Amino acid sequence: MKSKEFIKSEIKTSNIIILILGGIIFSFLGIKLTISGIEKTEILFISIPFLLFGLLSIYHLINHNILIINKEKLIVKTLIGITKRTINLSEILTYNEIEKENAKWKGEA
Repeated sequence: MKSKEFIKSEIKTSNIIILILGGIIFSFLGIKLTISGIEKTEILFISIPFLLFGLLSIYHLINHNILIINKEKLIVKTLIGITKRTINLSEILTYNEIEKENAKWKGEA
């Protein structure tokens, strides 16, 4: 049986669902309030934060990081598969290990 040759970070579906719903709902509300706020400036000032929050949510959805570690490299990719960074493991000089608070055993990572 062949073992995996890489480790890939897990994607939390709750984060993705929140980003998708936030992007859709706030963008829709921002556009709707902007259209109705053309005549009234008070509504237009309310619509700008909704529109910005919707666009920010969509931006974070597109740039959500996925880490992949194989034998030679640490690769940082986006959710849609674009490689952001590639770091050779031989270039890493030091790292910090963080203990889990809910670890069952003392040596558990």
